[in-house]
Amino acid sequence: MTPDKKGSDIRQTVYEDILAAALPQLQTTKCRATPEYDWAFSMRLKNTDFFKHVLLLPLETDGDIAANGIFRNHARTSFFQLFTDGIDYNGQKFKDLRLFVKGEKDSYNCLLQTDRALGGNNYKWVAELQTDSGTLSTNVQWRNPEVAKHFGEIDLLTEFSRGASNETKISTKVNPTLFTIGDTIWNIASGLVVVEGKAVEINNLRLKHDDQWLAVSGRLGKGENDSIVARLSKIDVAYVLGLVNFHTVEFTGQATGRAVVNGDLKNPQLNAKIRVDDFHFNTGYMGTAHILGGWSKEEGRINLDAHIVEDGVGYTDVLGFVSLAEKGLDLDIKSEQTTLQFLKPYIGHIFTNLDGRTTGRMRLHGPFKKLDFEGEETASISAHLDVTGVDYTLTDGRVHVRPGIFEFADFKVADKTGKGTGIAAGALHHEHLKNLRYEFDLDVKNMLLYDRPREHDMPFYSTAYGTGKAKMSGRSGLFTADIDITTEAGTTLTYLLDTPDTYSDTHLLQFTSLDPKPFVFEPSPADTSPAPQEEKAEESTTDIKLNFQVNVNDRAQLRVITDDNSGDNIQVRGYGPMRATYYNKGRFELFGTYNVQRGTYKMSLQDIIRKDFTLQPGGTLVFTGPPSEGRLNFQAAYMVNSASLSDLNFGAGMTNNSVRVNCLLNITGQTKAPQVSFGLDFPTLGDEERRMVMDVINTEEDLNRQFVYLLGIGRFYNSNYAAQQQAVGLSQSNVAAKSFLSSTLTNQLNNIISNAMGGNAKWSIGTTQTSARAK
Repeated sequence: MTPDKKGSDIRQTVYEDILAAALPQLQTTKCRATPEYDWAFSMRLKNTDFFKHVLLLPLETDGDIAANGIFRNHARTSFFQLFTDGIDYNGQKFKDLRLFVKGEKDSYNCLLQTDRALGGNNYKWVAELQTDSGTLSTNVQWRNPEVAKHFGEIDLLTEFSRGASNETKISTKVNPTLFTIGDTIWNIASGLVVVEGKAVEINNLRLKHDDQWLAVSGRLGKGENDSIVARLSKIDVAYVLGLVNFHTVEFTGQATGRAVVNGDLKNPQLNAKIRVDDFHFNTGYMGTAHILGGWSKEEGRINLDAHIVEDGVGYTDVLGFVSLAEKGLDLDIKSEQTTLQFLKPYIGHIFTNLDGRTTGRMRLHGPFKKLDFEGEETASISAHLDVTGVDYTLTDGRVHVRPGIFEFADFKVADKTGKGTGIAAGALHHEHLKNLRYEFDLDVKNMLLYDRPREHDMPFYSTAYGTGKAKMSGRSGLFTADIDITTEAGTTLTYLLDTPDTYSDTHLLQFTSLDPKPFVFEPSPADTSPAPQEEKAEESTTDIKLNFQVNVNDRAQLRVITDDNSGDNIQVRGYGPMRATYYNKGRFELFGTYNVQRGTYKMSLQDIIRKDFTLQPGGTLVFTGPPSEGRLNFQAAYMVNSASLSDLNFGAGMTNNSVRVNCLLNITGQTKAPQVSFGLDFPTLGDEERRMVMDVINTEEDLNRQFVYLLGIGRFYNSNYAAQQQAVGLSQSNVAAKSFLSSTLTNQLNNIISNAMGGNAKWSIGTTQTSARAK
C-alpha cells in the first residue's frame, strides 16, 4: 500500500478483497486489479477519532482498543482480532467485546463475544459466522448468567445468488431452535426469508409456545398489493414490552389478531387490529382491549384507537399516539366507571385492598420518563388504611388533574360500620409519577378511626370512634397525621400492663422502658417461666409519626389488664383532654389528666378470691410522658353486705350486731409499678361505733388481715373463734369443716397475706376457724 492512501480507500480495498474471497456472489462489479499487499499491524488506540475520521465508523469506546491482524491478498489469507472493555456503535452499547476473524481462500470464520443488555437484563452473547463455498452459516446464542432459565439460540443458513435482473438474491433459511423468556420456552420453527433487490419475502416464519404463536408471511416490494401479514394468538404483552425495556407503566394481557405491513421498504406502513384479553394496567384489571393501531416510519409514531370494555361495568376509550422517535406519547382517555386499581403502585404503601371507579376525561402525555396527566374525573374509592386498620369508602368526589398534581375535593367518607360520616379533600403531588407526596384533610362525625385486634408484640389494642378533624400527609417512607377528635360511644382502649418489657416496632405502636408488675403481689413460680422466643419480624421501612389531641369523655372505656393469666383488669370511664405523640421508631408519649368517673376492678388473689371492686369517682391518672410512668391516684371498693361485729369480741355493748363493710383498695404509684394499700369503711356505723371498731383494728397488720379475711370468707377474723365454737358443741360435720379450713384455706390465706405484706408478716391466721358464706 502506498503511504498516501486515504483511510476510506484502505477500508474499501481490504473489505472488497475479503468479501470477494468469502462471498463472491455479492460482487456487483468485475474484480479490479489491486496491487499485492502484505499488511500486518498491532495497535492500541486510546482515541476513537481514528474510527470516526479514518474508517468513517460511528463508534466510541470505553477505554482502550487493542487490535492486531494480517491481510495478504496475494496469499488470500486474513487474520484479525480486537479487544475492548466496551463500545458504543451508533447508540448501541456492547461491553467486554471480543472479535476474532480468520480466513483462507473462500473459507472464513468469525467469532464475536460480548455482553449486552436486553429487556433490562444483562446477557452474554456469542455469534459464530462461517463461509464455505459462498454460503454463510450464522449461529447466535445468548444467556443470562444470573438467571439460568434465560437463554436462546438462532441458527441461520444463507445462500447468495443472482436474480432475473442480475440483482443480488439473499435466501436465508431459519433452522428450528428455541429460546426462553422467564419460564417460557419458545420454539422457532423452520422459515425462509428472501431479499432480492428492493423486495423482501417471508415464508411461514413462526414462533410458538403451547397455544401462543406468531406467524409471519408475505411479500413487500413495489407492488400496490404487496404486504407482509403477522398473525398472533395469545401473545403475552408483558413479554414484548420487557424485550424493549419499557417499564414506565405496566401493561399485561394476551394479544390476538393481525398486523399488516404494506408500502415499500423505504416507507412501510403498519396497520394492526388486536384484541387483548385479560388486559391489566399496573396490575389493575380493565377487561378486554380492542385496539386499532398504525405505524408510519416517516412519522415514527404508533397511532392508537383503543376501546377497553369491562363487561357489565364500564369502559375506557384511548385515542392518540406513541412516538418511538420522540420516545414519548400523547393519549386522550375517556373513562366510564373505569377501575382505579392502576393506582396501587403509587399509593400501595398507604392503602391496601384499593378499589374504585372513575368517570371523566384525562390526557396522558409527555416523554416516557416524564409522563404527566391533565383532566377532570369523578370517582368513588374504597381502601384499607394499614396504619389504623380501618376500611373506608370515599364516594362522589371530584378529581381535578393538572401537571404534577391530583386535587381531590368533596369526597364523602364512610367507615365499614356505615355509621360514621365525613368529608375528605386533599392533593397528591408527583414529579412525572415519581417522588409522590400527599396531604389529605378529613372532617368526620362518629367515625371509626382505629380498629386493630390484639397482637402478640403490641402493648395495647383498641376500637376507637371519634368526631373531629384529621390531617394526613407524607411521601414514600414517611406518614404523618395530626388528629384532633372527641371520643364517641363504642370506643374501647385495652392496655396490657402485664406484658413483656419490650416490643418490636413492626406494628403501629411501640412502648419503651416498660417494667410492669401486677400491684405488689408476687407471681407464683409457675407464672415466671420464660416465654417462648419468637423470631423478630422485619423492621418497617416507613416512618410513622402521629400527633393526637383527644377530648376523652365517658363514652369511651379504658381497660387495663393487670394480669393476663388470671383475667385481672380495670375497666374505667372518665374524662379529660389528652395529648399523645407517637413515632414507630422512637417513643410513644402521653400527656394530660384522666379523671375517673366510674368503673370496676376485677381482682383475684391466688385463684381463691375473685371479686369485682367498684372504682370511686374523683380518682385521676396523670400522664407527663411515657405511659408507663403515669401517676395513679384512685380508689376501688368492694362491699360486704353483712359482717358480724361479734367476731371482734365487743361483747353486748355494741348495738349493731352486723354491719356493711366497704373493703377499699387505694391505688397509687406509677402505671408500670402500681402500689396498693388496703382500707375499711363502715357506712352504717355511727362515729362512736366506727371509733370502737378501729380501736380493735389498730395496726396495719390488723387492717391487712381483716381486709383479706372479709374478702375471702365474708366476716371478720377472730383469733379466739375456736374456743367459742367448742363452747356451743359442734357436731361431727362442723368439726370436719373446721378441720378443712384449718388445714387448707387457712394456709392459703396466710400465704396471700404474707405476699401482700411483702413476706415480712409477723402474724398468721389461727388454725381453728369456721367460714360464713362470702358475700
